[in-house]
Order: sequence, then C-alpha cells, then structure tokens
Amino acid sequence: MAEAKHISELNIITYRGIRNLEIDDLGRVNILLGDNNSGKTSVLEAIQILCNPCEYNLLQVAKQRDKYRSFSIRRGLNTYESFLYLFDNSKQTENPKNLEFSISGIVNGCKQIVTVAGEISKRLVDSKDPDLKSLFHDKAEQTLIENHIEIPEFVGEISATYIGNRQQCLFPNTKNKIEVSQVSRIHSSTREKPIVNVKSLQVIDHIIDNSLEEIIKKPQIKEQAVLLLREFDEDITDIRYINNEGIFFPVVERNHSEYLPLSMYGDGMKKALSMANAILSCKSGVVLIDEFETALHTSSMSKVFKFVIAVSKEFNVQLFLTTHSLEAVDKLLNCSDEDIDSIRVIRLKKKDTETLGKVTTGSEALEERNAYNLELRV
Repeated sequence: MAEAKHISELNIITYRGIRNLEIDDLGRVNILLGDNNSGKTSVLEAIQILCNPCEYNLLQVAKQRDKYRSFSIRRGLNTYESFLYLFDNSKQTENPKNLEFSISGIVNGCKQIVTVAGEISKRLVDSKDPDLKSLFHDKAEQTLIENHIEIPEFVGEISATYIGNRQQCLFPNTKNKIEVSQVSRIHSSTREKPIVNVKSLQVIDHIIDNSLEEIIKKPQIKEQAVLLLREFDEDITDIRYINNEGIFFPVVERNHSEYLPLSMYGDGMKKALSMANAILSCKSGVVLIDEFETALHTSSMSKVFKFVIAVSKEFNVQLFLTTHSLEAVDKLLNCSDEDIDSIRVIRLKKKDTETLGKVTTGSEALEERNAYNLELRV
C-alpha cells in the first residue's frame, strides 16, 4: 500500500491570523510545533476547510473552539460571530467590508484552491419570534418596520477550484452562495461530500467522547489496544460495551471477570483510546489531533505513540499533530524506528505580518535533538 500523503502541500494565503504560510513536502505523520498563538490549531482548521469546502463544514469549524463552553456561562459566541473570526483578525471592524480568506494545497495529486469572500449587509427578522429573541441582545437595530429587527449578515461565496488531472480531482469547480447571520443554524446549512475524509480530535475530546465502536469492530486492532491499555493497568483483559437496562456503555474487563466503566479510568488511557478510535474511523483519510500529548504521562508516551504510528500506517491515515512539548516530539521520534522518514516536524513562527513554516524530516529532527539538543524553532 502506498504511503498516506493525501495532502502533500498546504498554502494558507489568509486565514484567521495566518498570512502567506507555505508548507511543502508533508509526510504521513506531521508534527506542528510552535509557541502559543503561532497558528498550530488554525492550520488544522485550514486543512478541514480545504478537504470539505461547504457551508456546513465552515460553520462547524467556526464553532468548534467554542463547543465546550460551560453551561454555567450565559452566552458564548453565536454562529455569526464565530464565523467572522475565520477571516483576518486585523480586519475586524464594526462594519467590515470585502472579507476574504483563501487556502490552497495539493490533495490526492490535484491542486485545490478554496476561497471564501463576501461582505456584511443587513437582514430583517421577526422580533417576536421566541426562538430568535435571545440572539439579538444590543447588536440588533430596531427599524421603522413594525415587529421586525435589522441584524448584520455576511453575504458571500464559497469558491472551490481544482487544477490538474480531472480523473484525480473527481470534483467539479464550484461557486456556492453563503449567507450567515445571528439566526443561522449549523444543522440547516448545506452539506457536501468531502474531498478527503477528515477526523478532528480536539484537546479534551477524550473526556467528552468515550466511544470504542471502531476499536471493538476490529478484533485485531482491539487485541493491540488491550495490550496498549495494559501499560495503564496490567490486569486489563478486554474492552467492550455492555447493556445495562437497555443502555450501552463502555467498560474495561479486568482479571476475574471484573468490569469497570471506562469513565472510572484516568484521562491518559482515555486519550490513547480516543486517538486510536479517531484513526480507525477515518480509513484512508486525514486525522487531526490538537495537543496530541495532553493527558499522557511521560512513562506511557512512547508505547502510545508507537501504537498510533503503526495503526495510522495500517489504515492509510495521514496524521497532523500539534504540540508545545519538545519532550513529546522526542518521544515520538525515538519510537518511530523504520517509520522515521515518513515524519515531518513543522516549526511555525510569526514574523511581522506573516507566518513562517520550516519543514524538517524526522531523521533530521532526531539528529538535531540527539546531537545538538537544538530547540527545533524556526
């Protein structure tokens, strides 16, 4: 099977706080390294948009940073407010005009360019609609039309252009209208088939989602996963779902047929299972893992990372990982063995108004760290 390099190049012309970032020679496993606010998470989002440039996915990406907001907090950003922050932050004004972001890349051997452009206009909505009233707050403007309120709305176009062998691209060039306001709903937006399947794993998804479905479906992988889990608890013999009065929930089986709910275990074990499940549910696709070392103790990192690299290779999955931790990078590089040449370390750094990206092969990065203890910075 050919090595999974579904995305071989990425160019972010503008997106959020990133300008003119060019990353070429991507590998099967890509580690994005950089300081806070260097754009690591934004790169993951740009990949999501490049692989599925439809309105539904745009709004999902816009809201995903805010999706874990506590219920005790009265109000987070609405869909419209979150959507505006996909554009260049330096251009955010009370009445922004000519908003645009653009992302391109080589996907499955075909160059693809995605551009979202438009401007802010006004829209009238019924002020007496009980489902909408709480969205307006002080940003709405009462008009002369009785029972209606005027609210801002982004009106624009999503343009997707594919350049190359049409048999490789499989997707026609498209231009679709997009309208986003304070009353927009993600579930009612338009959906399209992705160019490449993408699974995104955010920092605390392992706490929120305990799904083991994909692991349990595949006995061989399940057996490997159980061996991995014994790094956390040597008495583990199986993982499965059990039926408790019609409700199925994940459990871990220990010696002597003792069952414990997965929720009783620590975050490190959940993180390992969450990464494995994401890879298994995205065969021949792309998996994005933000802060991949989070919740893992240093003593378990090497075996977890080795497992993740092996499973992604077997299932033809390209990985994009972000981290602040040089120790996590060291652990991954040192456990990669014969897969070292499929790894890229991508160092991001802001300089003036642009974002720089330096790509180093796994072998080069490992040599720099072992021989010179370099900081792997741009």
